Amino acid sequence: MKLSYRSIPLLFVSLFASAASAFAGYKLVQEPLPNDLMQVHIYELDNGLTVYLTENHETPTFRSEITVRAGSKDDPADVTGLAHYLEHLLFKGNAKMGSSDWEKEKVHIDRISDLYEEHFNTEDPEERARIYEEINKESQLAAQYAIPNEFDTLISALGGSGVNAYTAPDRTVYLEELPSNRLEQWAVIESNRFSDPVFRLFQPELEIVYEEKNRAMDSKDRLIQEKIFELLYGDHPYGSQTALGSIEHLKKPSLKKIHEFFNAHYVANNMAIALAGDFEVEEVIEIIDEHFSSWKSGEIPEFTRPMPAPITEKKAATITYPGEENVIIGFDTAPTKSEDEQALKLVDMILDNANAGLINLNLNQQQRVSSAGSFPYIRNDAGSQFLWGAPKEGQTLEEVEALLLEQLDLLMAGEFEDWILPAIVTDFKKSEKLALETNAGRLRVISSSFGEKKAWPDVVNEISRMESVTKEQLVAVANKYFSKPYVVTYRKNGDYTPPTVPKPKFDPIDIDRSKQSEFVADVLAIESDPIEPDFVEKGTDYQVVDLANGTQLYYVENPANDLFTLSKVFEMGSSEKRKLSMASALLDKSGTTKRSASELKKAWYALGADFSFSVGNHNTSLGVSGLEENFDETLALYSEVLHESVGEPDVLKELIAIQLKQKEDAMKEPSVIFNALRNYARYGEESPFLTALSSDEIKALTVDELIGELNQLSKYKHDYLYVGQMPVNEVAAKLNKLERTKIALLPTPERVQPKLHQPQSNEISYVDYETAQSQIRIEFPGGDFDESELPMIETFNEYFYGGMSGIVFQEMREARALAYSVWAHYLVSDYADGENLVMGFIGTQADKTVDSIAAYLDLWDEMPRSTDRFAIIKNSLDNQYRVSKIGFRDVLGAVKSWERLGLEGDPREHRYEEIMDASIEELFSFYDSEIQGKPKMISILGPSAAIDETKLQEYGEVTDLKIEDIFVD
Repeated sequence: MKLSYRSIPLLFVSLFASAASAFAGYKLVQEPLPNDLMQVHIYELDNGLTVYLTENHETPTFRSEITVRAGSKDDPADVTGLAHYLEHLLFKGNAKMGSSDWEKEKVHIDRISDLYEEHFNTEDPEERARIYEEINKESQLAAQYAIPNEFDTLISALGGSGVNAYTAPDRTVYLEELPSNRLEQWAVIESNRFSDPVFRLFQPELEIVYEEKNRAMDSKDRLIQEKIFELLYGDHPYGSQTALGSIEHLKKPSLKKIHEFFNAHYVANNMAIALAGDFEVEEVIEIIDEHFSSWKSGEIPEFTRPMPAPITEKKAATITYPGEENVIIGFDTAPTKSEDEQALKLVDMILDNANAGLINLNLNQQQRVSSAGSFPYIRNDAGSQFLWGAPKEGQTLEEVEALLLEQLDLLMAGEFEDWILPAIVTDFKKSEKLALETNAGRLRVISSSFGEKKAWPDVVNEISRMESVTKEQLVAVANKYFSKPYVVTYRKNGDYTPPTVPKPKFDPIDIDRSKQSEFVADVLAIESDPIEPDFVEKGTDYQVVDLANGTQLYYVENPANDLFTLSKVFEMGSSEKRKLSMASALLDKSGTTKRSASELKKAWYALGADFSFSVGNHNTSLGVSGLEENFDETLALYSEVLHESVGEPDVLKELIAIQLKQKEDAMKEPSVIFNALRNYARYGEESPFLTALSSDEIKALTVDELIGELNQLSKYKHDYLYVGQMPVNEVAAKLNKLERTKIALLPTPERVQPKLHQPQSNEISYVDYETAQSQIRIEFPGGDFDESELPMIETFNEYFYGGMSGIVFQEMREARALAYSVWAHYLVSDYADGENLVMGFIGTQADKTVDSIAAYLDLWDEMPRSTDRFAIIKNSLDNQYRVSKIGFRDVLGAVKSWERLGLEGDPREHRYEEIMDASIEELFSFYDSEIQGKPKMISILGPSAAIDETKLQEYGEVTDLKIEDIFVD
């Protein structure tokens, strides 16, 4: 059965007539397997395009992932970063989308491409500078016809979300989520998107990639990872080049080579479309055949680079970076689809499964290191196993290395208990079930399988194959790979000066938001049956049952699988009880009156259960999750931990030493420093980073007072949240037995929340720190919480920010290329008596700091007015609300959040009605009174050598701060 054109306007027929005439048919190449929990259908169109379809009717949406079997390893050695460039550029549209007049724009686009080729082939710096000036001028001429981010604007208008892409070594993936009634529009958009793309606005996008590279160079974890990959994989692209490319190659891109890469790899027989969501498979494959049969197949380039050479002798390297030291050990193992792949994944879990692995029990639990773990890296051309560790105070990285190798010795000697293997298999089964609850989780499996060229039955049966692996086989595999030489990288505390990515001359482009291509107008004109909003109803979506002693059970039935979660929640946290976080840390290292700490970890893992003690600023949760069949045993163990935990003074002494070392290291970590800085700007001396436990207070802690914190906690008012398959009355009966006290529970302590600072004029708090990229926050108080303002706040957030198609993104990133990461949000308080906070963020190359602040302040204080944009965002919000059904695992979290705001029932219903009735005049009236011209608190972390503080003072009074000013001693 072919779909008719009945629901499609006649004016649109011509846009996909060529695709319709190219129908070539399809075949089912893999019918759903009986044991496939996703019931995946796999088709192949006659042009070679692979299609994976899996139905999931939990929410009225579907997710799309389009995967190309080409990634960073396929970059030419002299043009690294090319695949990643292409990923960015495939959001720019083509002749039909992204241009107001393609024929006029094309003249300039062609000239820009030629100029970049001259630039690529020219070595003389002065000549390259001259060519770049021409590129800059030509880019301005081309930009007058460009419609920036029209793809994202269109997806947003249709109610889509999660528009993104990523480049991995072996694949590139493009993804988004849309309402289930937009399948026809999705097919039209995506089939067009990958047809003859136009790489417009390349110059600002190049600067954005520079910013992404700057951010990467500020990541201590990425630095050590790249170094060990280099040692392990040598000249193979896994080791010799990164997805972002080298700085040298970033300076001289080639549009011609990017086009060649696209034409070679982006062919139908090298790509796959995967959809998961609320649809019928038989209808969707017809839509896909109708629109994607026009894609051409081609001869796929053969990968000819040499494979990684075996490691024949130990190799070591050292890098320096301020703060936490770390060591990573790497062994070369086997690539995907090898006969040892499943055994290697099991081996990794025996080493580190977060609970009862050798590293978990022997190193982390016994606090022989600050922290440690392992992870496998199994790719198409090579595989490896990594072990990592961070030292305690006075411990060398070489000592940590030796401790990690000891765990491998135990593994190779078979010194692990027999019960651990079936427990690991159970863990894999749990993870699989959780992943399949969401569209994203389902497609993560599918995209990986296609990128790794795995037959689907092998993917479905992987856990079954794991079940058949014996202990003897695992030991043999461990000896096969870990008795060989290895590579090791040390990250030591020391100075680090990030390499600089040169800032080329770039003139901002003008953006006309009123422009829209005929293609987009026609897509938006396609009619579809509306989806009715689905709001949460008490009694239908959840139940609340009174328990003994004034507590309540919030209950949601799990319709998907046999995994339950249970939480005991308190409306108080570290702000009200300052020692709770340390109590949680001690409990993690402690046992009970019946079991040692290690025995307790083993007991949890053997049950297929997890225990958590989560402490937030104003809430605490004692949670447990696991298999419904083991509920009683899990609840008994939960009760044992809550009521019979014991701590050891020696354990606490070591824990304190580790905590103090981690605190010292954190004060050298840019992201942590920036967090402390912006909190200081908000609250001054009342910042959580200054009111937290001091080092002296931590040193003075005792076991009795920390275990006492746990015992005292249960005497306060609390509730239970349960999601599972057990009937509500049975859960209630079991929890009533768990409650041991008959004494009236203590009322929740008054919430401790400092008031936001109220600046009278712009204030700039600045910390000088050596980074490639400055981090900037612009914030101001948004007044007391008022539910009546929520509809207009949501409208403002969508109008001003609104993701990649929003004003902030377009002006700061697309028009000015000032930031890779930039966003804005009017953040609403979590509590009825709390304050709102308006905030924006910029991550920008340090020498662009002042320009970025100037441009962003201008946007905040002179928000552009556009009736066209307002119409688009209202349509977007309409579609978002229509598919905003809350998943079963998230219902209770939403209900509790509404209760904290003093609201009864789901407030989204009335918010939706008011948003749909709102006018642009109301939006700008709200903007004028609540946002425009408000004095700002500006926080900046970046290097003084690249920031002109004299110019900075033009935008506010600057206060230079030291790190010790914003952290407690």
